[in-house]
Amino acid sequence: LLGFGLCMLLILLYFVLWRAARHSGEEMLAYTARNFRYARSFSFMSDLLMKFIFVWSLVFLNQAHWIAPLLLAFTGDYLLQGRFFTLSNKVSAVLGVLCIGGATLQFLYAPGEFGIPLTVFAVICAASLIKVVVRYRQQFSATA
Repeated sequence: LLGFGLCMLLILLYFVLWRAARHSGEEMLAYTARNFRYARSFSFMSDLLMKFIFVWSLVFLNQAHWIAPLLLAFTGDYLLQGRFFTLSNKVSAVLGVLCIGGATLQFLYAPGEFGIPLTVFAVICAASLIKVVVRYRQQFSATA
């Protein structure tokens, strides 16, 4: 079920990208390259698949309490790689290191608490989306 959900989320992501590109009057590849660097290559997909396999392995080995800190570490990894989020390199690097440090602390003190990584991920996604909207509005006002 998790694998199916992951596939559905990826399909939804590419549908949203396609629709946004169509709405802006651009080719999907050009729109994606300009706004979402991580989605240009399929290495993102293989990276996501490997992370899914690792999480599945933890569930299979009955170590599900390690998943929450792992999710926070994955968020830090994506920030450091410059994938998925549209934040500046400097902000991504700082937040990535903080997420990995936070994952270490969470592993030691609150390994089963999913609220921490989900909140961190939601806040970073919101900041990333705000940056995309601001960039879109600036481009729209510059052409108008």
